[in-house]
Amino acid sequence: MNKYLFFISFAMNAVLLMAVAGVLPFLLFLSISFSIALIWFIRRILRQLRFAKEDMTTIKGIVESFGEHAHAIHEMEMYYGDETLKALLRHSRAVSSDLEYVMEKYLFEDEGGASGEEEEE
Repeated sequence: MNKYLFFISFAMNAVLLMAVAGVLPFLLFLSISFSIALIWFIRRILRQLRFAKEDMTTIKGIVESFGEHAHAIHEMEMYYGDETLKALLRHSRAVSSDLEYVMEKYLFEDEGGASGEEEEE
């Protein structure tokens, strides 16, 4: 309900501004309003991207931990040389590298590991 009242108030103020001051101040009002809305939207999207990056980093850590655990089991005397465990290790490395690729592709990570968003702040 508050959103509707805000938009009705915004529209009424815009019409009033145009009637009182003319078209040029009205266009300036629209431009500033659009810029503020765009900045709000971009900040919201960047926040969601940061949360996605944190989640992807957590998932990558879990997969790497699983790979280390599988490697430790493979090194045990009882399982040393087991083909099933070797395949499991290869698969965990492949999943970890795939996650790394996705993180670099979609989260814009550079060589140092910092994203462009963190460099701006």
